[in-house]
Amino acid sequence: MQRHRFLPIVALVIIGWTSPAIAEVSHLVSFQGFLTDTSGPVNGAVDLTIEIYGSESGDDLLWEQRHADVGVTNGIYRVYLGDPNTGGPAFDASLFNSADLWLQVSIGAPSGVMGPRQRITSVVSSLRSEEADRVAPGAIVLESLDPNMCQDGDVMLKTASGWACRRLPIDLQPPIAVAEILDANGAPLGAIGNRISFGDGFMLSGRSSTDVGGGSVVEYEWTRLTGGGGTESIPLDSPIIITQPEFIVPAGHTLALGSHDFRLRVTDDTGNVSEPDIVTLIVVDTSAPTAVLDGPSSVSFGDPIALSGRRSSDTGGGSIVEYEWTRLSGTGGGAVMPVGVPVLTAVPDFTVPVTPADTFSLGRHDFQLRVVDDSGNVSLPDVLSVLVVDTQRPTAVLDGPSSVSFGDPIALSGRRSSDTGGGSIVEYEWTRLTGEGGDVVMPVGSPITTLEPEFIIPSGNEFAVGSHDFQLRVTDNSGNISTPDIIRILVIAPL
Repeated sequence: MQRHRFLPIVALVIIGWTSPAIAEVSHLVSFQGFLTDTSGPVNGAVDLTIEIYGSESGDDLLWEQRHADVGVTNGIYRVYLGDPNTGGPAFDASLFNSADLWLQVSIGAPSGVMGPRQRITSVVSSLRSEEADRVAPGAIVLESLDPNMCQDGDVMLKTASGWACRRLPIDLQPPIAVAEILDANGAPLGAIGNRISFGDGFMLSGRSSTDVGGGSVVEYEWTRLTGGGGTESIPLDSPIIITQPEFIVPAGHTLALGSHDFRLRVTDDTGNVSEPDIVTLIVVDTSAPTAVLDGPSSVSFGDPIALSGRRSSDTGGGSIVEYEWTRLSGTGGGAVMPVGVPVLTAVPDFTVPVTPADTFSLGRHDFQLRVVDDSGNVSLPDVLSVLVVDTQRPTAVLDGPSSVSFGDPIALSGRRSSDTGGGSIVEYEWTRLTGEGGDVVMPVGSPITTLEPEFIIPSGNEFAVGSHDFQLRVTDNSGNISTPDIIRILVIAPL
């Protein structure tokens, strides 16, 4: 249901007439008012009840008249009071002898009172006629007035020269709303398409709104119609009414990326409401995301390398949609991940594959991650160094003759030893574990270390006839030591 608003534009104006055939003086009072509702000036027909009281708020009703189907055009209506043809009583001239009269207007029925009572300050209470003795003492007396002398929308005003028709400067035109978006410093954003970066402050401005009806704009109603986020600063479909032309949305808001439509309605000082004006704000992501590359500091030779970009983030309000992984340095593994060749994924995890035939060499391998958000912003790279290490023992393989003649040299070999951990053997440790004699050349339990994979026990070693056990242990370039390999050589007496 629309709510009406009553605006009186004149108190009371009397129109009267005389005629020789009329024995009594008739009195008509022309009453004009202005009626609006939430949509602006009313047009149509309404039922009015006009009452006159002897006080501002008491129950001392002095006169009442009801008017059905009163025409209202652009908010203006006019009725004639005291006309018996409308269903109410004529005026008694004595009614206006009182200096304290109050007018009350109701819509529909007396229960629909429109605002406070209005005081009647100047009323013509009688008209001159041939029966002048009926004129109340002290009344304002006019010559005959034509009830049709005024045009629709005119009112009768008392002037220095008498009563005259005048058109009051009533503002019946709605104001014009003009919505704009300014940056945090008050500069227009229109030149760049009303775009702001995510989280930046801005202003909604109605300063260019105008009231062409001669009044002034006194109220600004802003409503956000579309867009996500921002519930803490300007929720959707929740009008914000202010009396200043600018509404400030401070930095740090959470309006989501994309378009946001804002509607402005303005109201002037007569109560006229404008048509809405809609302006669109576009929130964009201009901030580069941040790449964070996580992974192991070291891996064993031959093991896969699991890299992660899950801790990467986009503070510009968007989301990361692409991960670019690049191996910057290191040898080996050229087939699975060549140096300098990016690998793109849509997920934040990447495991560097390995194959037995193409493994990363021992040592340092540098990896780089760059990420791209859904606005196309590219992060700075984050770099991680991974050390491929040899954690496996090498394998010692000791070769030599099964028997030798007493006094002959003995050739031992570790050439078939190997290091499957990706390194190389750098040290060979030879030890005679059992046997008699030969303590000068190779005492039992005293290791002999060489850098070469062969060791020859010279002739004349004086190893006694019988069994002699020899052991080999090897060490790789990562310091891993093999388990020992043992062989037994039989020294036999010469024939």
